[in-house]
Amino acid sequence: MELNILQKIQSSSNNLTKAQLQVSEYIQDNLVEASFQTLDQIAASIGTSTTTVMRFSFSLGFSGYSDLQKELQNYIRNKLTPESRLAKNLETVNDASLIVKCAEKQINNIKNTQAMLSEEVIQESIQFIKKAKTIYLLGARTSFTISYFLYQCLSQQLDNCELLSPVGQDIDRISSITADDLMIVVSLPRYAKSTIEMVKAIRELRSPSIITITDGFAAPLVPYSDIILPCEYDSLSYHNSMTGPLYIADLLVAELSQVAKSKAVKRLADTEKLMKMLDYHYE
Repeated sequence: MELNILQKIQSSSNNLTKAQLQVSEYIQDNLVEASFQTLDQIAASIGTSTTTVMRFSFSLGFSGYSDLQKELQNYIRNKLTPESRLAKNLETVNDASLIVKCAEKQINNIKNTQAMLSEEVIQESIQFIKKAKTIYLLGARTSFTISYFLYQCLSQQLDNCELLSPVGQDIDRISSITADDLMIVVSLPRYAKSTIEMVKAIRELRSPSIITITDGFAAPLVPYSDIILPCEYDSLSYHNSMTGPLYIADLLVAELSQVAKSKAVKRLADTEKLMKMLDYHYE
């Protein structure tokens, strides 16, 4: 029977140097963090050299740490179900530390997400948004919250945004998508099959541009996306944290407002006037 990555790491202990054992122990204790940290980040977290981390990867039969990471990410997606994630976190978290640890976790999610992004990919995303005839937002379950946030905020600046149903009931609207349009998709482990299948079909039949907010470059929607915006999603419980993807969504909204100042200001002013006429806000 083929060993999974965690079993490979555990079975290699007798053949490792003292420094490599530190890498092994860190990865086993911090599976999610290790699967998304860069080579420099994981070496700094352990207090060792990048060479030691690479040699540890070689000892397991990988060509480098990036290949080991892909195995870790696949393991997390397939093995860390909500109940197992909760059980793992309950072992290390106590009630007295939750206030601090939850804040630290979300801060780390943002920092790790920021480390995976570049100015170039954000600016490229803004250009896709600006030139799109229509922008379609898609996400399922908790990912839908990010899609809805983006829809609301982008609609305050643009007049060409559409929010798609997370359960795939928008066949008529989907059939109107063209190659001039853009889809912004949010898809996180364990990935909603309906989202994957919908994006694959739309890409094949309609060929729109696609920006995907997901956990990394091994995610299932990568082959169908023009731009990948990777994010961290770890939490102290059983769920995917939305702090990382929300940071990306907020960044896109802020960047768009910087490059479309006059249009955004006018649209916001018109919306504010309408809200006052309708006595929308509580005072």
